[in-house]
Amino acid sequence: MHYAKQKNVGKKTCRVKPLYGIDRSSFAPPGSLQDCSNLTSDGLPYWKVRPERGRWRLSDGTTDAEKSGFFPLGKYIRGACSLAEGLCWATDTELYIGGRPVENVVLTPSDRKQLIPVGKDLFIAPDGLYLHRESGSWQVLSVGRRFASGENRVYCGPCTEEGRPIWFSAASSAAPEEPEEGEYWVDTSGMQSVVKRYFAATGWEVYEPDRLYLTAANIGAGFQTGDLVTIHAEPFVQNVSTVLLHAERSYVVFSGTFEYPIGVPSSETVIERKCPVMDFAVECNNRIWACRYGDDGNGNFVNEIFCSAPGDPMTWHRFGTGEADCYRASLGCPGAFTGAAVLFDDILFFKENHMVSVSGLFPANFRVSEQQVHGVRAGCERSIAKLGTAIVYCGVDGVYRTNGNVCTRLCDGFPVEALNNAAGGVLGEKYYLAADWADGKRRIAVFDIGSDTWFSEDDRFKTQFFITQRNALYMLCLPQSVTLAGVQILWYCICVSDVNAPGKSTNCLLADGTDESDYMYEPLRDCAWYALTNPLDDDSAECKRIRNVYIRFCLEAGANLSVQVLTDNGQKREVGKFVGYGQRRRMMRVNVLPCTSLQFLLSGSGMCTIQEIGFEYEQVKGEDAYDQ
Repeated sequence: MHYAKQKNVGKKTCRVKPLYGIDRSSFAPPGSLQDCSNLTSDGLPYWKVRPERGRWRLSDGTTDAEKSGFFPLGKYIRGACSLAEGLCWATDTELYIGGRPVENVVLTPSDRKQLIPVGKDLFIAPDGLYLHRESGSWQVLSVGRRFASGENRVYCGPCTEEGRPIWFSAASSAAPEEPEEGEYWVDTSGMQSVVKRYFAATGWEVYEPDRLYLTAANIGAGFQTGDLVTIHAEPFVQNVSTVLLHAERSYVVFSGTFEYPIGVPSSETVIERKCPVMDFAVECNNRIWACRYGDDGNGNFVNEIFCSAPGDPMTWHRFGTGEADCYRASLGCPGAFTGAAVLFDDILFFKENHMVSVSGLFPANFRVSEQQVHGVRAGCERSIAKLGTAIVYCGVDGVYRTNGNVCTRLCDGFPVEALNNAAGGVLGEKYYLAADWADGKRRIAVFDIGSDTWFSEDDRFKTQFFITQRNALYMLCLPQSVTLAGVQILWYCICVSDVNAPGKSTNCLLADGTDESDYMYEPLRDCAWYALTNPLDDDSAECKRIRNVYIRFCLEAGANLSVQVLTDNGQKREVGKFVGYGQRRRMMRVNVLPCTSLQFLLSGSGMCTIQEIGFEYEQVKGEDAYDQ
């Protein structure tokens, strides 16, 4: 006998096919995540494990395991950038480009270095070094310059407004006989020597020169007209800050009064030009822009922004309104600067609660505007990066982006909390942010501007710099103390993409004459991941008795997957564990107490794609909810 098939009208199915990123807002859609690690938006609308990374395990150079030396022993990276020649980074005292140290560059030890590409050249702050690429080699110029006479004597005297030295007749109490037009004479007949100039129409007249010159071999080498310098020339000038009105190799001219007769040499002469004290610096339209809050190095308190002459990072004090002049402006907004960025032709300077925007092409039309907005958190200046048509950065209470006018907080990829020691970088349409979270852990949050979603990755090696070079994003991390085969490993360099050919294909890591084996490169294939969904309640507040869990996924060779169910009554049950590879669909039986909502916890290792999740349930009313 055949019976009619009975339909179980009490069972309902909830399946989630569009899968989203991390969203902890109260309006999070079904299929969004409460937390995850090592997932990426590459597979949307599916959840997909991030690509494999590559790792360089770098030794101290004392064995044949490393032939050229990528990171020296015990040296922390203080700054990094990308150049056409390859990755560029600075330690306390050394500069490396393309895996090799740059000769004749000795840096001043400091906690932070800013490496600023200027076309094919490089500017280093706060050292004030400018590296010019010429004929395949680096020419090193310094904003700071010092001339010391030592045993050589320097002669001082007055000069004309045109900068020509004034030559005197012999100093005497009596006027020279038969003087020529424009002749100068030092009259010593009075209590003080007086400079006089002869005019045929009026005779000898007192002349008070207001410009002095210093002359000696190579005294002006490396200096430029317009430089702000400190001059000490005994007995004429003592530690006077002045602007050089004229500078040539054999002499310099500056403002000053003359009180001594010509021919008296200076026993000790020092001319010093210092690099401006700057908190943060960037390059825009061939100028170096910088900011300073505090002592300017001359005992003055300043709150200002300033820039160099165009195409000339050596000149900072040639002020005017022309296209070739420098610029300086004082600000009214209080507080220390926390970062700087460039967005198209605008320069942005940040404080924690303010943003200063500078627009224009030369001093005559520079426009400075100040806004009270959510700025960059102190200590997170390395989080600033350009993503699409906006600047993204780590603020006091989350991640923000700005178009130069308005600052908006990004979607709720993580809770409102303070992130410390943040570093950021961009690869394509993704923004990577490595930071210390409030729970003490360090994570990498990844924002995809195309899908407007957040995901999360691990940061096992504590990334300090993200550097984009061609089609890869490189992560420069804190040194690790590891011993491998008798070799001490102190640095890791991790490549986010292009793991199959990490060195030669990007032409930025391996020095000439070396290969990947010299740096002990290896892909990182032990990618552990997890995904915790937001609570699922199927728009119903009634209790549910879960009968089955449904999942559709794809595993690659060597990968594994574990599926767990977490209910709002505190139960946690593993319902399935899978190994192997290939496309799969699984319906798994579940035996848990009735619940209002549940969460899925998916975890595993290796490459995996989650395509669909869901569950089958029966509604339970009243006392039946606890009747098992």
